[in-house]
Formats: sequence, structure tokens, C-alpha cells
Amino acid sequence: MTDIIDDHAPTSPSPPSPLSFTSTDLDTIGHLSGVELNEVARTTQRLARQAEARTALLAYRIGESIADDMLVVAATRPHTHHAVDKAAIAEISLQLGISRSLARRYAVLGAHLTDLPDTATAFLDGHIRLSRIEIVADQLSVLDSSLRANAEPLALELARRTSADSTLRDQLAELVIALDPDAATDARHDFAERNQNIHIRPDTHGHVTLDGCLPAEQGLHLAQRISTLIDERLCSDDPRPQGRRRVAALADIQGLPGAHLTCHCGNPDCPATPSDTETDCDAAPFDEADVEVAADGATCDERNTEEPTAEPAQQTALEVLIDPAGVEVPRLVGFGAIDPAHAAELAAGVIARPVAFPDLTAANLTSPGLTLATMASNLAAQGLPDNPAPPADPTGHGGYLAPPAWAPRYRIPDWLREQVIALHGVCRFPECGKPAEHAELDHLVKFNHADPHAGGWTVLFNLVPLCGPDHQRKHLGIWTPTMHTDLSITWTSTRTGETITTYPR
Repeated sequence: MTDIIDDHAPTSPSPPSPLSFTSTDLDTIGHLSGVELNEVARTTQRLARQAEARTALLAYRIGESIADDMLVVAATRPHTHHAVDKAAIAEISLQLGISRSLARRYAVLGAHLTDLPDTATAFLDGHIRLSRIEIVADQLSVLDSSLRANAEPLALELARRTSADSTLRDQLAELVIALDPDAATDARHDFAERNQNIHIRPDTHGHVTLDGCLPAEQGLHLAQRISTLIDERLCSDDPRPQGRRRVAALADIQGLPGAHLTCHCGNPDCPATPSDTETDCDAAPFDEADVEVAADGATCDERNTEEPTAEPAQQTALEVLIDPAGVEVPRLVGFGAIDPAHAAELAAGVIARPVAFPDLTAANLTSPGLTLATMASNLAAQGLPDNPAPPADPTGHGGYLAPPAWAPRYRIPDWLREQVIALHGVCRFPECGKPAEHAELDHLVKFNHADPHAGGWTVLFNLVPLCGPDHQRKHLGIWTPTMHTDLSITWTSTRTGETITTYPR
């Protein structure tokens, strides 16, 4: 590891910074603005990442030296062998004045990087943050040396993209499962042995902190039960924030004496009562005409639910997406990629049901009337470039000369919604990892309710999943999106002209 630090300088130097790292920087920072402010912040951040990379690798060496000394002792006193790792972690913590949990992260990462030289170099370069380097190292550690060497370049390319850490973790899990499903299964079992646990620790002001590591299906099942109970017992006028609602629902599910979830709205005609009808009154903080919810579950002022009972209503089984041809990696909806053995276990039980992947072949995505030639002509009319991944049809007509039957209608057909969700996977705003099934589907070119043929149409290349807050940001116009024919989206800052590109999951 010392050789890595010595021999691998950053591959590209940082641009000069106006900061002097003295007390005068306070005044300098106060006078920065616009593009310069962003550039200086990024340069400083990269310097901090470069320093942290070296700190992490040096921490690993500190721990390694202690471990080497301890192993000599352990050779003659076997009962001390189990204390080697703890002693190494404690020494790192002591020398650097950091928590033992961070010391452990540094030690584990350093050990992984001894087998991942390109990842270590990228870490030292400072363009990829610590959390993403850890994800790459952890996921690739499952593979044998030859597969790991082949997978490392692609893993680093994915890590450099602007995406949420959860998206990167899912992409690399899918890569590892595709390369070696048996190794992925073994890693899952090993992780369960080492990490499955529930911790309840005293906090402050009469509270405790609950932290646990559970199998994915168990966590999703609990989240679904909490959501189901809230939907059936509470109306939208309940004054408690969502966090307190969830805690109260968990207490009810636990069977805590006296903890029965009831609505606190105080209205004598609270809609959280039985009813044969339900009104769709999806509310939005901005123009309702631009919202299409991608998944059921939004709270509704007029929603009527069952009379409170001791248990929530029967909830829908979890879904496991399975490719009948065995080509695609299975996915647990709401979680992500899982190994085939895990998928088989879930599909054979009662908690989840198998569902076939949506058919995303070209024949099924290309409806009659959709032509790339039409897209190209519309691009030329707008003066936009036609490169290997040109912008999708800027008219919002998605390559159609004439609108198919569903295109001039604002409501998205279920089959089209399913395709959009499957193709994009996540909210497409930079750094957001919200699953597409829990996001809203937005018309990139605004749908014209007064003249549906004139505005953006309800077609594949004019729809994109955005979570609620990011949907709002898009409508505020701070960042404007341009989707390309490969489904990448370039977001352009209206303040500085800077661009960020995001990709489907």
C-alpha cells in the first residue's frame, strides 16, 4: 500500500485556487459568486478528497503495522488472536483522533484497495468521493482476481457518473451477480452472518435510536406495513409530521400496550372512516397539470379508509422481477438487484410473487409511426446537433409524425408507465436515487391542455420520472433537462450554463 501512495500521483492537477488556507479566506469566499464560486468549491473539495484518500491509506498502514506485531504474539498465545483486528482499529482511532467506526472503514477500504490498483489511483486523484470508492471496493471484493480486473474499469466509469450512491450500489450489485451469481449468493450469506442485527441505543430527551440490518424482503415488508397502516388510519389533516406518523404506526404494529394508531386531525367528520367511494384529489405544490403520479400511494384529503382495527389491512405481496429467459439479473421491486438463488427463495415463499420483466425489446418500444428520421428532421429544424446520441425530439412529439391514440391524452396508459419506469429506473435529477416506481412521471415538453396536439405528447421520449422535490425544482427552471435518444439527460443550469448528465439506472 505504501507503493500505491508513492507511485500514483493524481492523474490531473487541480486548477489554481484563490484560497490561501489562512484566515483571509473568509473574506475571499464572501466575494466569490457565479461560476467562479462553483469552480473554487469543486477545486477545494477535490483537495479535501485527495487528503482524505491519503489519510485512509495511511490509516490502513498504521493498522497493518499493529496487526503484524500482534500476530507475532498470537503465534505463541493463540487466545489473543481474536484481539488483533480490534487492536489495529483502536490504534488507528487513537493516532488520528477519529471514531472507531471511521477507523474500521479506513482499514477495510485499505485492505480491499490492495487488490484494486486502478481504484486506489482514482481515490488518490480526488474526483470520486470516499463513499463511492467504498462501494466499488466492497462490491468487487466478491469476485475472483480475473473477474475483478475485468470489472474494475466499468465500475470506475459508473462511479464517475453523477448518480446517487444507492444507484451505483445497485448497478455494481447487478454487475457482480451477472459475472458470478454463486459468489454473490455466498457474499449474501456471509454478510448476513456478520451484519444482521438490531441495535437499540439510548439517545436523548427520552428517546432511543433504533438501527438494524435486515434481509431486504423483511425491511420492505415492514415499510409496506407501516405505509398501509398510515393510509388506512390517518387522513391528510393529521398534524403530525411523517416521521412521527411512522413511529406511531410501528408502535401499533409492535403491539405496544395502548399504542393504537388513530388520526389526530380532531375533525368530527374525519375522512379516515369506511366508505364505498374514493376521490382522487392528488394535490401538488405547483401546476397540477404537469404531474402524473407513477405509483399509487399519495395521501388524499378525500381518501376513506377502514375503521381502525388491531391490524392493518392485507397488504400486497412484494414483487420479484424474473426474466424467463434467464438473461436479466432478478430484481426485488423496491430494493434492486438480487442473486438468482435469493429470487428463487422469495418466489417459492409467500412474501413475494414472481413477475416477468416488462418487454423492452425494440419492437415493443417502437410503436407504428415512431421514426428516427422524424426525430432527425425536428432536430435539424431546431438547429440541434445530430451525433451518436442526439437530443430526443425537441418538439416533445417523441419521433411521431402523427400522434398515436394515447399521445394527446394527459393520463399515461399503464403499459407506457411500466415501460418508462423500467427503462429509467430512478428519478433522473442529478444525485437522486428515488426509485422510479415511487416518483412522478413528468412531460419534459409541457403538455398543452388547451391544445394537446401542439404541446408535448404522452409518449416514451417525452416522459421522465422525477421525485416530488426534484419535479418542483425542474418547474422552477433552475436546471433545464434535455433528453437524448440513448435516454441520457443533460441538465443545464440557467444561472451559470454548467451542464450535468445523468443516465438510466
